[in-house]
Amino acid sequence: MKYQATSVQWGGEVYSLKVGAHPHTQTTIGNGEFSNRLSRRCGTITWMLIESNSNPPMRPDSDTLFISSDEWSCYDAYLLTRRVPEPVFFYGVVISKKTNIPKRRAIKTIRVKDGDVVDCVDIYKQLAFEHPVLKNHAIQTLGKSSSSKAPSQLWIQYGSCPNGTIPIRARANIKVWTPYVELTGDYSSSQVMLWGNPPVSRFNEYETVQAGWAVHPTLYCDTKTHLFVAWSLDGKKKTGCFDHTCPGFVQTSPAIMLGGDIGTYNNGTEMTFQISKWFIYNDNEVGYWPSELFKLLKNHSSMVQWGGEVYSSRVGTHPHTATAMGSGHFADRVNRQSGLITGMLVEVDSYPLKRPGAFTTSSNEWSCYDADLLDEDVPEPVLLYGGPGSRNNPNC
Repeated sequence: MKYQATSVQWGGEVYSLKVGAHPHTQTTIGNGEFSNRLSRRCGTITWMLIESNSNPPMRPDSDTLFISSDEWSCYDAYLLTRRVPEPVFFYGVVISKKTNIPKRRAIKTIRVKDGDVVDCVDIYKQLAFEHPVLKNHAIQTLGKSSSSKAPSQLWIQYGSCPNGTIPIRARANIKVWTPYVELTGDYSSSQVMLWGNPPVSRFNEYETVQAGWAVHPTLYCDTKTHLFVAWSLDGKKKTGCFDHTCPGFVQTSPAIMLGGDIGTYNNGTEMTFQISKWFIYNDNEVGYWPSELFKLLKNHSSMVQWGGEVYSSRVGTHPHTATAMGSGHFADRVNRQSGLITGMLVEVDSYPLKRPGAFTTSSNEWSCYDADLLDEDVPEPVLLYGGPGSRNNPNC
């Protein structure tokens, strides 16, 4: 060490006489949560740079980085190196004071070819039940059999979760596309959304639940198309989240992963999304939003919305983001190679699904993203939508 170091180590350490023993020490690493690259509510180390031979600090070669743990079931680690300017390291653990077992300890782990990891956890220990209003919540069932339709997710080829467990955090009938996303902070989604609107004086405090697909590099750490659910109690200001990144949505399906990749084998294919209190994907029950979470959406919704969304710090500015919506094409009623939603039906007062009584189409930036509704001479309404943003589009 007089002139140089031979290796660099980043991470956490626990010293205890009860490490490697049983009962194990309850001393935690990081903030006491397992590594979580989605919410980052765990031990986190960023900007890991090294200086060699007095040269400016530089990013370590990814091939020379590796992670380790002496006790993976007690303390774990995850290294993020793709699509980030510098490596990001996540690590930590939490151990139950009553059972001495990590709260989200995986009963089974499935590793997918593209590097994704699926942890199967006890259905009663999923993150939803950490929400204060769900402390004594009993898991519900929809009371219908699962469909024979394939869930169409890549991970299922590599294994399945045991009975009594659900998949947490995978990489993850609206036509499925993989739109271009320009910036890591941008995302593009297509979804069906239920709204609960308050009085006009507090319109921005609306409640929502939604489900669909999204290309979201920040959340999923890639540019693939992922299945998602989301919710909010205040117009997406402070409450709610995607998938299982916060307590709320209760998953009941062991076969479908929120955040799972659905674009690899389904690009250009229509998938069925049905939401009420329950989310049903391709006729498969996935889970539900407990009524205890809501006030306005507790018993009914006031509006339904179908379509696409682009989030970016450069929406409504110049230069505008090049992040696309739908397939990246403007609404195309001839070839239908744009964003496409068919079979738009609603259920009112428990009656059978029916055609909605009234529609309106809108866009915040028609020169960047547009919409076209086919509502005449068709058995069910058809929505065509999308656009390229500013990519090869000087009018945006």
